[in-house]
Amino acid sequence: MKEDVGRIVAGGDDMCEICGATLGGFQSGFCARKVPRSEAKYPEYLICSHGCTEIIQLISHVSQEVEFELCKSEARHMAQVLLAAIEE
Repeated sequence: MKEDVGRIVAGGDDMCEICGATLGGFQSGFCARKVPRSEAKYPEYLICSHGCTEIIQLISHVSQEVEFELCKSEARHMAQVLLAAIEE
């Protein structure tokens, strides 16, 4: 899926003026994009210890900044933890 790198991969219903993604479905005010690991804004804080070549950046619609970065494996784990919390 090389064509997905650098592309916004999560959004919602209303257009985000920062990234062009849509808001609404993701009410937290963040969009997500996949980028090469080499483009990490904060590589020293990157949540990945397995050498993944792509990472996911969560970008705030308020600050227009990358607020969080993690690899796909860690993102999957985080999603599972959040889903489990919802179902409790």
